[in-house]
Amino acid sequence: MDDYLKLPSRIAELSYHTSWKTNDLSLRIGRKIDGFFDTSRVAPPGLVYHIKTSSYEYNKTFAHGFFGTYETKQHSDYLHLDLQNHAMSHHTINIGIILAHDKTKRVRTITTNLAPGPDENLVDYSSLRPFMNPHAKRIRQIIYLSDAMALSPKLDLYAGINYEKVLGRYHQLNPRASMVYRLDSSNIVKFLASRSHRDPSWQELYTINNTTRVGNEHLHPEIVYATELSYIKKLSTDDYLQMSLFYLRNKDLIDNINPSREFRNSGKNHIYGLELEMKKSLDVATELYGNYSYVFGHCGKGRPLNNVATHMAKFAIKHAWSARIATALTGRYVGKKRRSFYDTREALDSYFDLGASIDWHWRQWDMMLSAKNLLDADIRYPSKPMTYINDYPTTKGRTFLFAIRGNF
Repeated sequence: MDDYLKLPSRIAELSYHTSWKTNDLSLRIGRKIDGFFDTSRVAPPGLVYHIKTSSYEYNKTFAHGFFGTYETKQHSDYLHLDLQNHAMSHHTINIGIILAHDKTKRVRTITTNLAPGPDENLVDYSSLRPFMNPHAKRIRQIIYLSDAMALSPKLDLYAGINYEKVLGRYHQLNPRASMVYRLDSSNIVKFLASRSHRDPSWQELYTINNTTRVGNEHLHPEIVYATELSYIKKLSTDDYLQMSLFYLRNKDLIDNINPSREFRNSGKNHIYGLELEMKKSLDVATELYGNYSYVFGHCGKGRPLNNVATHMAKFAIKHAWSARIATALTGRYVGKKRRSFYDTREALDSYFDLGASIDWHWRQWDMMLSAKNLLDADIRYPSKPMTYINDYPTTKGRTFLFAIRGNF
């Protein structure tokens, strides 16, 4: 119960913006410091652990469990230069460059004594067995170019391309395009297509001295090709109905499901889906919102997707009783989630989460009282096979929050 995890993040940034003729220029220079601090019992009493160092190799039983304190800090220095040009009629040209230098600045590892014998006191292994590569660094260069074109009152086009290079590792070229076509003032069609990527995380790249998660500095980014087609029916200035069809093709997905527990580019999947959305004002004081999503797909080996709910829905009803008081009722349904093919547990149960809030405005003060999970639903996040049998509980039941804000 005393275990905890902190993820502090701090940013210092200097920005400059100027305009002349048909150009807008902005410059941002900054530093971001991300931290990770975890202190916990990472394994239960009775753990038998195989330990191998340059001096000895053996199995040790930890009668009271294995404890660890892990801390790291990463600095990211960046420069972002962006230029927009409106010289050409019906065109907005955008070009920019981003330079970033990411570097680990501190790694601290304190764990239960790993030496032979019954001693289970905490020992500082920051130099001998750091949990992350203390010399990790990454230099990124990103260049982007786009053109937003208003070709006619009915047709807008957008085209862009990003080029990202991580020095000494890989480079990626990501094009994207979209179209908006207005059949009339109330009927709109949108189409989008893109290629994008996710860079490997610091943990996936640089975790060391851990038999359950082994970092791999040779990883490549995960790639996603996305296509979406939408139809929007405008009911008024703010009200609408929307239907979207989407298809995602992912490749080079990163996981560590292998005997070595090393992070590798080893997966791919295909995801198809449908989304329906509505926003409607019932009168001047009442607003209704609803959304439904249907998702299905399969991995590269033809198996259904793991830990993905096929059906999801949510709604919100907002009502302003006066200029000072407003209430809202919200609901969310998430369907069953299928387990991995090698996981023998039953599918993760569906749940319905109901919430409510009341807002009160008086002079310069805003106050809000809200309640979440009014029905006391058992909401859980799926755990990996052979870890926590009953998954991760994400709520302790009904939760209440009171907030007050003042403007001076």
